[in-house]
Amino acid sequence: MAPENTLVTMDGALKQLYRGKVVENLTYKANRFLGLVPKFTGFVGKNMPIPILYGNPQGRSATFATAQTNKTALLVESFDLTRKKNYGLASIDGETMDATEGDLGAFLSATSAVIEGALRELANDAGRNLYLQSYGNRGVVGSESTVTLTLSNPEDANNFEVGQEICAMHTIGTLLDSGDHVTITAIDRDAGTLTSDESWATVIAGLQAGDYLVVQGDANLKMSGLADWIPSSAPAATPFYGVDRSIDKVRLGGCRVTGTSGTIEEALIDAAVTCASNGGQPDYAFTSFTDWRKLQKALQTRIVIVNGRRDGISDLQARGSNGKTIPEIGYEAIVLNGPTGPIYVLPDQGAPVARGYIVTMSSWVLASLDELPRLLARNGMKYVIEPSADGVEVRGGYYGNLGCSAPGWNATVSFPS
Repeated sequence: MAPENTLVTMDGALKQLYRGKVVENLTYKANRFLGLVPKFTGFVGKNMPIPILYGNPQGRSATFATAQTNKTALLVESFDLTRKKNYGLASIDGETMDATEGDLGAFLSATSAVIEGALRELANDAGRNLYLQSYGNRGVVGSESTVTLTLSNPEDANNFEVGQEICAMHTIGTLLDSGDHVTITAIDRDAGTLTSDESWATVIAGLQAGDYLVVQGDANLKMSGLADWIPSSAPAATPFYGVDRSIDKVRLGGCRVTGTSGTIEEALIDAAVTCASNGGQPDYAFTSFTDWRKLQKALQTRIVIVNGRRDGISDLQARGSNGKTIPEIGYEAIVLNGPTGPIYVLPDQGAPVARGYIVTMSSWVLASLDELPRLLARNGMKYVIEPSADGVEVRGGYYGNLGCSAPGWNATVSFPS
């Protein structure tokens, strides 16, 4: 009798088990911005133009002849968004396959943790990257001593995992020591320290405080996150997807609000008003868990928390004055009164400490070629026989990028430390 767990039958089961909605449930819960940002899965072709109107014709005057003389063209630019790649691989050994022969359910039960872990790692990486710049920074060196490296921000330890191969950059965009790398063997997330298999400074020659840490293979190849689209410093003339944003640093490069002298609530309100004054309708704010906790404590009895239609929230209660619904995915949010309607403040594991983002969600799109993330299929199969090992390889990944059609409707805001 032929074995039931052939590559064909197992592949068919994976297609059913890890279809779109199941993958969303596995990967979006801990990544709020990733879960809520509008998705577009038809990103085909060389690039995706995102046109932006940032200025009206200036043929206007109280004097007709002057208006006629001073006519100008409509100011339009186009961000030519390109896709970025990301992969997550997992192996299933031959013994596990044989041990569950004849019982497809047992096989899936035995391997689901590996597959789901690969998908979660992809989603966590994407969720984190949506807040960062495309060069791939995971953290900044505070100090190092032989195999122990202390991060300048201890909470950045959550951006690292045991087993990762880590490189460094002194200047953004250029790897130190030709990309030499160490392996993380232990992480103290309370202290913000990373332990490596070899001395950091010996392996990565020239490593020093202030250098940026990146996962091997990620340098300059990641998606452009919020920190790229709405940089904390006004954008320079360097083209960003073909656009010189220095022409209009707000409408093309977003709003920047300094909120370090007041409270987090005041900083968020200031940022929301700035977005609204530039035409936006800000409806979401994203912070680190640390800053969200500070906000919650500061508001005390004035806090309002909603959690996406759970616990009997009615349709009427689930809509704000701007008609937009509270997220149905079940996130808990603090609600602030914004200038154009309620603003749902959400903590996100990828958000940086002491910096928040106020967004007009309709201006964003996470564009990808098919779902993001997903199991990659080749020749109709979601398995690849490993050529040099006894087993098969499951490949997860995505091809996509974050885009924005109105950067000026969004803001980055610094918080008090």
